[in-house]
Amino acid sequence: MNFQIYFASDLIRQLARPQQGYYVVGYKIAKVYVAVQLTTEPIAPPPHLSSLTIIGSLGLPQVGDLQFGYDPTLKVPYIDVHDDCTYSIILFEPPNFNNLEYLSVRPILLQSMGKESTPNEQDKYTAKLEIFEPSTEHVEHNSVASSEIMDKINLVLKTRIDLQASQKKHQAPKSGSIHPLVRIIVQLVTFLQRIIIWLIWTLNYKVYGYSLVSVSNVVRQLDLRLKQINYFPIQFLCYYDKSILYNEDSPLLKNLKLPIFNSDLNINNSNYINLHNSAWLMFNDILMGVLVHDLIIQNFDTVTTFLHKTFIQRILYSEISTLIHWIATHHPAGFKLND
Repeated sequence: MNFQIYFASDLIRQLARPQQGYYVVGYKIAKVYVAVQLTTEPIAPPPHLSSLTIIGSLGLPQVGDLQFGYDPTLKVPYIDVHDDCTYSIILFEPPNFNNLEYLSVRPILLQSMGKESTPNEQDKYTAKLEIFEPSTEHVEHNSVASSEIMDKINLVLKTRIDLQASQKKHQAPKSGSIHPLVRIIVQLVTFLQRIIIWLIWTLNYKVYGYSLVSVSNVVRQLDLRLKQINYFPIQFLCYYDKSILYNEDSPLLKNLKLPIFNSDLNINNSNYINLHNSAWLMFNDILMGVLVHDLIIQNFDTVTTFLHKTFIQRILYSEISTLIHWIATHHPAGFKLND
């Protein structure tokens, strides 16, 4: 029987330090272990991390299922084996959710894309034959291909933060302890957010079935940019705390009208793509605006001369005057449009 142990590589630096011993805290899923943290004392995980447990120990009497060791020459952990089982240790670098990183073994789909089934004629016959297939025992995934295991690996750093916060048991700071500058920033951001939401509502307000967004491409682009700025905080929030995406009845998501098709953040959902797209589009708009502004300022005389001579004088005045003169001299009675 083979067991897989996914061991965060940044924990190896902690193993190299001289200590009396460590408890290895992590998750056990079927025949797979995910090592999350090393502690010098037993832990009491918070309720939302109830599946977190001590999976083994190092330099201490065995606690949990595994007895770890450390090879200072190779600088890798190993398992003291006392049975016929085999153990495979896979080192991985924990994805940093603050940098919008995560691991995936499947293609990443855009959040607004769903899996579209394309039934064909053969599917009907396949469904009829399925009732004659013998029932087989359910086999659990015992590799990184399992979405549950991948989920634990991707949330290693966030689990550590939650675990440390629960151990410190810090109380929430009182409102009086907030720095005055922070209050000013919060009020300013709230004020700007209200203005943006009001502008979006105004641009989409319909009068006799028409709105500014529906009749003007310029206003439509403005509406898109305002929504990108307005959605930017919630996009990062959904990536940081995926439980928001799991709650499809959330009034926040309904009001923002975010597309919710996938419940698995690590494989199907790609909020980090949406977040990067929004950041890039906003940066691209600013970059293009600065570039066009500098070009106009540096070539102001050339631009104004071009607009005056080519657009205003020639197109709007000379050519229209020539056309009117031609009609007045050659066709004073006008045109006969039909016989």
